[in-house]
Amino acid sequence: MNFEICGSGVYGVLLAAQLSRISKDSCENIKISLIDKADKILANWQYTNIGDYRISSGFHGIEMPRASTCFSILKDLTGEEIFEKIPNYKLLFINDEIIEFSSSLDNWPKNISSGLAYALKKKMEFRNNHEFINHIVEHTKLGKIIQKCQNRYSMDIQKAWFSFYPWFFPSDFSFDPKDEGQAFQEKVRKGFIKPYYLQPKTSHFGELIELVENSLKKRNIEIKKNQSIELSNNLKIINKKKDSKIIWSSSAVNLLRINKSNYFEKLTSTKRYLHLVLLKVNLDIFNNWVSKFRERPSEVLCIIEESIGISRISFPNQDHEDGEITNEQLISIEYIANLDYLEATIIENIIENLSRIFKFGKSLKLVDKKFLRPLFINSPDDYDKAAKEIRKLLLNTDLEVPFIYLWPVNMAKCGFAAAEAYKKIKRDLIINRS
Repeated sequence: MNFEICGSGVYGVLLAAQLSRISKDSCENIKISLIDKADKILANWQYTNIGDYRISSGFHGIEMPRASTCFSILKDLTGEEIFEKIPNYKLLFINDEIIEFSSSLDNWPKNISSGLAYALKKKMEFRNNHEFINHIVEHTKLGKIIQKCQNRYSMDIQKAWFSFYPWFFPSDFSFDPKDEGQAFQEKVRKGFIKPYYLQPKTSHFGELIELVENSLKKRNIEIKKNQSIELSNNLKIINKKKDSKIIWSSSAVNLLRINKSNYFEKLTSTKRYLHLVLLKVNLDIFNNWVSKFRERPSEVLCIIEESIGISRISFPNQDHEDGEITNEQLISIEYIANLDYLEATIIENIIENLSRIFKFGKSLKLVDKKFLRPLFINSPDDYDKAAKEIRKLLLNTDLEVPFIYLWPVNMAKCGFAAAEAYKKIKRDLIINRS
């Protein structure tokens, strides 16, 4: 049996690594190919150059213990010793306030928590989520801040809501326990789990790409770059080889595009643009700011009325092209905009807001900025409807899609999906053999 995995992102790589166990564990004669139209695997891990620095395209980390499955597979490819632990200590940056992610309503600043206690008390009385959202927006200060910032994702508050709730709410407001990621965050916020991140000691996941690729090749996994499989409009495989199984591991949005489905137009109508703005500040001043917290912050999630595009702030280590180390701390700003460029006034606004709230003064300077990629943010209902459409389309094709995802997925979900897909494929092989 030949397995051709289409898509060499984290999920595709982890699945290929798992499938290679079939030959090893059961002596089953199989061949595995990892196919991608790009010229490198693990495209999202590749770092970008901003100014004289190599920088990850946003915050990257293996969230533990949630991503234990992912790390278990990955460390077999890379070795465990190349990773280090860093704190998973999130902060919220809401207008002029900085709050611990796990803070309860009692510990929130009064100027942004007004109305939330009543909304929490009455939450079960709202007939539907639509009523609850409207109440928050109309009767709470936080709701009005969210309404001002919603265009970061969508003009429709119903579509944008899940990007704000309950992330930017006190821990008294619960995550959805049906989703493994949200269930994990709920345990974190309630203090049941002490999370941490694993990151490469080299600072960049991008520097692991060659190591992972060589490890896959040692497992006799063929890597085919700048290639793709051919699918018809109804997702039939064109020129399918005998005794081969095609496994789709890329975003299922591409299947809707190939099918020319109306759902593709709906999901891509919310187009936004993700930019990376790199700043630097004197290290002593930065350390003085960090000393106010119980741990070094890993990331800061943001909703700021005066600069609505600031989505997340993180603090990467220096990786200068010339190996130079200076007495400065880099600050990475993920900024979401309606255009694929940022005007000088936006950069000035970012620096002004951060300098004032973090008390960095005139020490905060711009290194450079870069447009990274388009973003498409939709509501869970929209994703569910599109996923149902894809399942219907797959009823009449040999294409295997074990994990349907229509949005950017983190490494934890990739690990779970790869492990589940491996179990199903192995089970099907055993059934077919008998």
